[in-house]
Amino acid sequence: MQILAIDLGTDTLPALALGRSPPESDVMKLPPRPPSERLLNREVILRGYLFTGTIEALLIMSAYFLVLYSGGWVPGQELSATDPLYMRATTVVFAGIVMAQLGNLLSSQTLRSSALEVGLLRNRWILAGMVFAISVMLLVIYLPPLQPIFGTAPPGIMEWFILILFPPIVFLTDEMRKFIQRRLA
Repeated sequence: MQILAIDLGTDTLPALALGRSPPESDVMKLPPRPPSERLLNREVILRGYLFTGTIEALLIMSAYFLVLYSGGWVPGQELSATDPLYMRATTVVFAGIVMAQLGNLLSSQTLRSSALEVGLLRNRWILAGMVFAISVMLLVIYLPPLQPIFGTAPPGIMEWFILILFPPIVFLTDEMRKFIQRRLA
């Protein structure tokens, strides 16, 4: 259910908002894309899965195991789906995905240029998408009627402190990737 909340709830509006972003300033200086080149090309797949996906996975899985270990879990110990520790750990995964995707959203506004140079919120729909994603996430986590449906339990303060770091980490690592890519070009 948490996956559906991400796919149909927290990711939909932000993804649509990216489609409303203005083009990068150098787009007319570049040669046209060959008609045979797909939008979902090798570079996009490598960035999404190999680079950003790996960073997000490391952050999220680290937070998951941090919650389990801090709650007294040991490797090999089974936890039921209704165990409060397990529910808190999976909620941190859910929130971690949403938070990491916010950093990815901000960074994905440009392919080559720094998103900082062009303006993080030059597209007002991005801000609306972020507010929507955070609202859905908080409703799924904190609204009592939704908690049993989505199997969520509120994270603690320390867990939120860690989760709040995810957007800037994802954003800044992608900004570094773009910086290196511009220097090598």
